Amino acid sequence: TPTEMHREVMASPTPLPPTTEPLVSEAPANPPQGASPSSGVAKSSQVTKATLMGLPADQPRTPATRLIIPKLGVDAPVILIALRNGTWQVDQLTYEVGHLQGTASPGDTSNIALAGHVTLARGGDGPFRYLSQLRQGDEVLVFAGEQPYRYVIKEVRVVSPEDVQVTFPTADPTLTLITCANWNRERRVYDNRVIAIAQLAQ
Repeated sequence: TPTEMHREVMASPTPLPPTTEPLVSEAPANPPQGASPSSGVAKSSQVTKATLMGLPADQPRTPATRLIIPKLGVDAPVILIALRNGTWQVDQLTYEVGHLQGTASPGDTSNIALAGHVTLARGGDGPFRYLSQLRQGDEVLVFAGEQPYRYVIKEVRVVSPEDVQVTFPTADPTLTLITCANWNRERRVYDNRVIAIAQLAQ
């Protein structure tokens, strides 16, 4: 039922304790054959729950085009990731970051969600390989064309793949960065997602 789905998705994530050490297990540089690293976006059934619960399916007014995270040395192009049949089409991502359709535009009074790989299917680091190392106060720049928007990290969390509420609209100008964490060698999947939440700087 919708109520049961709401309870499942709204389960409280576990905040990361304040530390300078990485707080998720290291992802394999090259996952085993047949295992495809996910960008941290929920599976299709989980995204469908988000859609049913009111996540808009329209295009962002102004899509993001570039992401810079100075602390991590990230300077990556951003492409729009379409939401089709209840799932985001993240397979096209490699070194790019994906702006999830249905989330806000840079600078908007709502939540813009950007997803990126932690590792790449052919080996090597994805753009969000070290996302878990971000800490409160770190700077993130999101561009819409030539216009930069400066965000400041407020918190970093580890959540379950079912916790798609992190992509939902917010009352304040918010940026949510999403990737995978905690590679499960037996199940050959990532057990968790790392999200970094930032607020637009005034």
